[in-house]
Formats: sequence, structure tokens, C-alpha cells
Amino acid sequence: MAYQQNSRGIGNRNNSQRQGRPKTGTANVFAPYNFIPFPGNPVYIEDDNNIPGQNDISEKPESGEKLFSGEIRYTLESMTPVFVDDGTPQHRFCRNAAGEYMIPGSTMRGLVRSNAMILGLGNVRDEIGDYSLLYRNVANGLNRKRYGDILGAGPGDQADSVVKLHNSNEQDYTLSVLKNVQAGYIEKTTDGKYVIYKTAIDPDNDSEPAISTELGRMNYYTVSERMIIEQYLRKEKTYKESPDSFPFSFLIPGIQSEMMNQTSHFREEYDRRGNLSYRGRNNNSYLPYHKKITYKVSGIRNIAEIKPYGTYSEDSAYHTGELVSTGFMQKKKVIYVVPEIDRSEEGGKPRIAVQLSDRDVRDFQIDYNRRKNSITLEKKNPHRNDDKKVAEYKAFFNLPEKTGKDGRKPVFYIQLGSRCCFGFTPHLRLFYDHTVSEGISRNHVKGKVDYIKAIFGYTKDGGNDTSPSLNRSPSARKSRVSFSDAVQAKPAKELPERYLTLSEPRPTDCFNYLDQSNGETSYNTDRMQLRGAKQYWLHTEADPGVAADKRNENLDSLLNPLDAGTCFRGIIRFKNLLEYELGLLLWSIRLEKNSWMNLGKGKSYGYGAMKLSHLTARNISFEKAYGMEDGEKSLADSLFLDPYEDLDIDALISAYKRHIMKYNGNRDIMQLPLIRDFFAMKDSTMIPDSKATNYMNLDQFQEQTSTKTPLPSPMNVIASNPGNNLQSTGQPGSGNTSTSPHASQYGDDTNKQSIVFVAGYTLSDSQKEKLEEMSGLNVVHIKEWPSDENIVSFSNMYAGIALPANAYPRFIKSAERLFIHAYQAVKSGKIDDGWKQLK
Repeated sequence: MAYQQNSRGIGNRNNSQRQGRPKTGTANVFAPYNFIPFPGNPVYIEDDNNIPGQNDISEKPESGEKLFSGEIRYTLESMTPVFVDDGTPQHRFCRNAAGEYMIPGSTMRGLVRSNAMILGLGNVRDEIGDYSLLYRNVANGLNRKRYGDILGAGPGDQADSVVKLHNSNEQDYTLSVLKNVQAGYIEKTTDGKYVIYKTAIDPDNDSEPAISTELGRMNYYTVSERMIIEQYLRKEKTYKESPDSFPFSFLIPGIQSEMMNQTSHFREEYDRRGNLSYRGRNNNSYLPYHKKITYKVSGIRNIAEIKPYGTYSEDSAYHTGELVSTGFMQKKKVIYVVPEIDRSEEGGKPRIAVQLSDRDVRDFQIDYNRRKNSITLEKKNPHRNDDKKVAEYKAFFNLPEKTGKDGRKPVFYIQLGSRCCFGFTPHLRLFYDHTVSEGISRNHVKGKVDYIKAIFGYTKDGGNDTSPSLNRSPSARKSRVSFSDAVQAKPAKELPERYLTLSEPRPTDCFNYLDQSNGETSYNTDRMQLRGAKQYWLHTEADPGVAADKRNENLDSLLNPLDAGTCFRGIIRFKNLLEYELGLLLWSIRLEKNSWMNLGKGKSYGYGAMKLSHLTARNISFEKAYGMEDGEKSLADSLFLDPYEDLDIDALISAYKRHIMKYNGNRDIMQLPLIRDFFAMKDSTMIPDSKATNYMNLDQFQEQTSTKTPLPSPMNVIASNPGNNLQSTGQPGSGNTSTSPHASQYGDDTNKQSIVFVAGYTLSDSQKEKLEEMSGLNVVHIKEWPSDENIVSFSNMYAGIALPANAYPRFIKSAERLFIHAYQAVKSGKIDDGWKQLK
């Protein structure tokens, strides 16, 4: 989940931290996006060999069903300012060759296809990568203990996780270490693979320690900046007069670039738990680095001296290696010494520790590419506007680009079974146990063809159609739809430029991306489930952003939007679509009454809310187009200038809805919770207050983590915002009062929100589905228990109420008194019949 440090327009954090640790699940959690659940049973093409092709205009499937070929025309009007970036450094709105503003056809294709994936109950297996995310947990949140155990960071002052050091004045210092993490040197080989080489102190037998038994696998040395600086300050006058007499003279003269802290005394600080720590004076010019050095070891594990590389000495205690100082972090005071590379192989070749697998390299690179835009220099760092320095800073954390020894650099790693986690700080990012795609139902099968693939095309690897030469084969098909650019329909007004922080939601935020209904869940949890497809909330207004002189240069992105009211016209051409396929396509374009869509940049801030209008669909009559209507007439008499026939869009969409019922237990697709959630998020009459759909600030995000509060469901977000026009029956906001088979039992009071309220415990998916099936309404779970004080307000907000069986009798009596129909939740092992109507 993304969060904003500046939190424009967001209130202050509550005081729960100051009053003691907050209770689990009590944080106020919100985000500019939410999730539509994936279908439990995606709908597949029964025989993909019978999918109509493209070339033969008379082609029909074996069933003899009619095929449609023609065009769809539409108009899109922006209800809020809209910005579709042209990708240039100036970040202007996209234009075509004639200089007209336009929305690229590829953008429209992606939008419609995304809608079709939901409305077509699509197979998402090929849409979601089969790769592992990485995590680092050094402070709080899920997997914190597991993370420390894997790296070998014992709790507190445990002896096997703390190293005692001393300087030349015999003053003791302690440093926490990670006894399971090793160091080495990573290199890119000529064939594009990556290897990690051992250090010179690595034992021949991997079961033996490199330094000492108590340090486990650790084969590098930790050096305390605080120790160095305080040792220098005690004899500063002497060391200034004779710099070479200071054992760490290599660092002190270049302190503005070599160390994270300046040469000033550290001050003691205590956290809220009473733990002592030390804070130095930050070196704003600091950049991470690795440099060759000569160093001296005192005893077993103390670095007593660091000199420039090549400093000659016959003392056997001197060695060569690399000094590694990683990314800047507040209160961080440690740098590392990695012994030189092991060249004990024949001919002086380096000795390989790990041959990295393609999978490990790929997953590391995916993680880095997702994070690289957030790898930024501190605000006060004078190098932040130096593109070369910034590029070097980012490259420090990436794989070597150059091959051989020219790209070789120190690396930290840990081998976990068949996988090797590696990185450029000892606090490694670890691979989760389960890949992202493992969070999908097994009913989603890789390579199986659904309606979306059949319409939009696919290749044998499950991707989208990319080759115009593909037509019909068992493993690939060309798309049967094509999207033109949607071009401005009237003069458009360009608004002044503005800057916004376009944070990217992070799939590693488990409390938002994963279903938490069965307790704390992460990608390390067996049978974890993804919450679904991410959708951004609509807004009635767009955030104005900030001017250029107030922007955050490292975080804010430039937008040059067009004003609300801008109109675009586009054409979609289709060929040889079956009736239900065309119905699905049209539904994915039109959606339902009052629906808006959002596109372009800045959706999270309300940009790009689009209203569709003037939708028409026409089918080409080949008889008219090619004179095939009457063989007795002459060619000139039988040809038509306009061979198109208008199509009934409502009838085609209804045909798809009827067709899909047989795959849905003969239930109306509009009754599926995922469909209702989708249309609720698209309904312009139910847009939540912007305070419920903004980014959280850093404090709020940390409170979510500490209280382990998941992101609420779409309907919970809507229901918690009074004033939204949820109709009492039927599809929310659709104006249809007859779609629910149970609608009449709730009377005609359309001022009530058509939501069943459940309190007291978390419903399982099957319980939720059962209650929704019985009531014909969306179920919203609110943790506040009904009371004599609030039951009246609940009755005004909700059309029905469900209470756990163990609710106080007076609450049940209040529910009976104030609701025509109420349902009592009976929590038992038999959840299939777990609901009982109160009479």
C-alpha cells in the first residue's frame, strides 16, 4: 500500500499510541484504491478450437450461431481533469500527428479489457506473475520474528547476536550482528549469469565458522562509526597534528563523503520503551560506497585499523578487502569490512560460493525495478540534483551491469534451501515462501482460454496478442477487436501544470493485498489468498497539487491535465464475434447506469473520471456490402453505400447476462458480490468522501501495521460514508428496483441503504455468500456492536441487520423492534445452514 509523507488534506494521527498500545484492528485505514475479488470459478471456452477466426467473412462456428462484425462508436467526457502522459520529458497530454489531443487506442483497449476481466469472470492465472516478492522486517509488522530468526538476529542483548568491540583506549562498544548472513563478491559472467565468489577467510568446509563459532556463518567485520568518531575526538588535537597516527585516518579526512555521521559527539536517547540508543550528527553529503582498503584485525573480530588500499606492511595482521557503507538511515552507525576475494582455485581463479539461479536473479530484479523510484537522496543532500550521483546511488543497490571484474562488487547473501537471498546490506530482503500467483484459486488454470482471451487474442505463453500474423492455431489467436485513438471532440482547455506524488501501491503490504479474514496472513502463510483486482476510487474533484516552486523534486510528478468537460470520440472495430461475446464487449464499455470509469495519470487523486455517452453499435451486412442479397439483380442495383445495421445494445448485453447464468448456477450475474462491488466502485452516485479514499500518511500507515488492521472492503468504505445514494433494492445506484429476488421483503423505503449489517465476528466467505443469497443484498461487516444508543441510526442506514447468536438479548430485541426482517447469525460448524430468520 502506498502512503504519503506530506499527506495533503489528511487529518492528524489519533492519540492511541500515547495512551498505550492500540488494540488489534482499531486503526483508521483507507486508500485511494480497493479490490474486486477474483471469481472463484472462472468461465472458460468449452472448445477453443471453435473460436471464430478472422479471415473468412462467411465463417460460422459449428453451432451455426450468427457472427457479428462492425464498429462501436462512443464519446467520453471527463468529469474531473484528465491527464494522459505523452511520455516526453515535458510530460504533455498525448497528441496525434494532426496535433489533436487524444487517448491512445492502447489505453482504451487496456481499460475495456480490464473491465471485461471482471465482468467476464476471467481467468487471471496468466495475468499475475509467478514470482516471489521480497520483504525486510527489522522493526514491526508481520514476519518480524521470523525475519530475525532467519538472519540470525537474536532478541535483545542475546550473546549470539551481539559483538563486543573495543577501541585503542580499551573502551567497549557493542554491535548487533546477523550471524547467518555471509558476504562475498557478485559478478556478471559473459553469458549473462551471476555468481557469488567466496572471501579469503571462508573455510574449505562450509560447516565450519569463518571467524568464530559464536558468529556462525558471518565472514565479514562490523565497524562502529561512533567508536571511530569518539576515539578521534578524545585526542583530536594530536590526530590533527599527526593524521597518520590515527588508526582510521582513511575515514576522517573525507568524512563529508565517507561516513554517515560527522565528527561530533553522539547524544544519548531513550525510546518509549526505555531502551538506550545514540544519535550522531547526520552527514548530509553521504553516499553509499564500496572501496578497496587495507585493514588490521585485533584479536578475533575487532577492526583496529583501516588504511588506504596497498599500504605496505609485513605485519601478518594486515589484510586487504573492501569497506562497504550502505544506504543512509537515521541513527545508523555501522560500516562493514569484507575480506578480499578467495583466489584459491587453479590459476588463481575466484572460488565460487553460489551460482545464482535465473529465478533468484529475476525475482530480485523485479523487486528492484519496483523500488528504484523510491531510492532517493535525502532532502539536504547537495548531490540530489546531480543526475550522475543519483544514478550511482541507485546502481549501488542493483545487480552489476558490467561483466567480469569491472562490475564485480561486494554482496551479502544467505542460502535458504534451493534459493539464495542476496543484496547490498546485511539486512537482506528475503523471498517470501509463496509466489504471488499462489494466492489465486486453483480453478484459475494457466493457459486455459476464457472469454477475454477469445475476444482480445492471446499467444501460447498466455500473453496478449502481439503479432498481426497470428490468426488461428491451437496455441495463439489474433484479437477480434481493434481500438482507434479517441480524439478530442471539441476544443479543450489545458490547465496550469501541477505536481503530485504518484505513489505506487505495494503488493508487499499484506494487510491490503491479502485476505486477512483467517487471521494475520502474509505470503509466508500457506493457502494465502489475494484480495483481487485493484481498482481506483472515483472522486468528484481532483487534487490541485502544488506549484513547481513547492514540489518535492524526488517524489512529485509533473501533470499537464485537460480541464473537466473535455470530450473524446473513439471507434472500436470488431470482427466475427458471437452474440454473447459482443454483449460482454459492449457491457465492458458501457457498464451500468450512473457508471464512470477512470483512466490516465493521477487516478489516486481524482484525475481521469470519465463518463461514457453516445454509445452506438453497428453490424456490417455482408449481403449489402458485397451484393449478395439478390442474385437476380445487377451488381450496381444490389450494392449499398451504407451496409451497416444498427444493433440493440441492451439486447446484446442481456444476451450475455443470460448466457453466463448457466456457468453461475443459474443465478443473475448482477447478484455476484464481486460484480456488485465493481459497480459500486464505478457508481457516480455512491462516491465516498475523499477523506476515506486518500493516501494515509506515514504515521497512519505505521499504525495500521502495529494494529494489524486490514483495508476495509469496498462496500464497507461506501457504507461508512453517509449521504451516498445506495438504493434500498436492486443493484446499488442502478435505479433498478427489481433485480433482487428478495427485494420486496424490505418494503419501499428507498432512503435506507440496501446493506445487511453484521457485527461481532468476521464472516467466512461461505457465510457471507449464504447471507447475501438469502437477503439479495450486499453484506457489510462493521465491528461496532449495536447498542440502545446507536441502533436507531443503524436502522436508518441499513435495510436489514444480522447479529451473532451470542449477542445480548436486548440488542436482538431492539433489532426485532426496529427492523421488519432481521437475521441472526448462528456461528457453528454447519455454516451451510447457518442463518435463521427471526419472527
